[in-house]
Amino acid sequence: KQAPTIRAACESGRGRHRNLRNLGDATVLPKEVEEDLVLWLNTLRKDGAPVSRLMLQLQAKEVAAENGLHEKFAASPTWVKLFLRR
Repeated sequence: KQAPTIRAACESGRGRHRNLRNLGDATVLPKEVEEDLVLWLNTLRKDGAPVSRLMLQLQAKEVAAENGLHEKFAASPTWVKLFLRR
């Protein structure tokens, strides 16, 4: 089924990539929403409450749903990892 797609990726030099999706195709949260998440995270940390990755993931999904992105935004473990790096 995917042989033509895989062949084309290999011929274009992208054969070593694990994901053939183009850069920038992922659904991301708007900057303001991410800033609200940072504020939420920092407030909890300031109050001395530990924030787990699962808590952040659930909060991100909730905020995404409030902004109409509930079907597109997954808040994957990779998203959480990269969010915490920013």
